[in-house]
Order: sequence, then structure tokens, then C-alpha cells
Amino acid sequence: MDVFFKAISSSMHDVNAPDSIISVYKNKISEEENSKLSQELYEWRDKATAESEHRQLTKEEIRRLYKTRQQLQDQVQDYAVIINYLRSIISKCAQELDRVLPILEELKTGISLRSSQY
Repeated sequence: MDVFFKAISSSMHDVNAPDSIISVYKNKISEEENSKLSQELYEWRDKATAESEHRQLTKEEIRRLYKTRQQLQDQVQDYAVIINYLRSIISKCAQELDRVLPILEELKTGISLRSSQY
């Protein structure tokens, strides 16, 4: 805390003179104002520090979210590949069923005709 004093000769001014009282009063006001301004300065510094820390945390969170998003996009692409593979397998199974079911129906019909003959 900086306090400024004005050096005056005691022979020039009487301590009880009104000017001296005003000068002491002004110094008192200046000290109080200086103290108040110093306190405000500390508060603003603390706010700036807190805001800076908040910004840093926010930047880190954004980086984390971008990384997570990229991982999820990669995972979705992997799932899309798996889905296409499974669709092709299902399609092949359906084609084979279309080919085999008529044969099975013929066999069933043939077996039921033979069993009715016995």
C-alpha cells in the first residue's frame, strides 16, 4: 500500500492551523481510498484468475469432447461395416432358403405320398 506524504516545515505551518488539519484529513482520505482501491484491485485480480482458470477448464473440456466425438464417429463407422457384413450374410441365407425350401417341400410331399401307400 503506497502512502504519499507532503513534507512541510513545522515553522511554516502550525499543526493546529486549518490548512494542516485539512492536509492530515486529505491524507486520511487518501489512505482509506487507497486501501479501498487496493481491495478492489485484489478482487478484480481474483476474478480474472478465476475466469482464466474457467476458460482453461472449458478449453480442456472442449478438447475432451472433440476426442470423444471422434472416437464415437470411428465406432459408428466400425458398426456400419459390421452391419453391412451381417446384411450380406442374411441375404445369402435368404437366397439359400429360397433354393432349399422348394426341395424340402418336394421331399416332404414325396415322403407323405410313400407313407400313405404303406
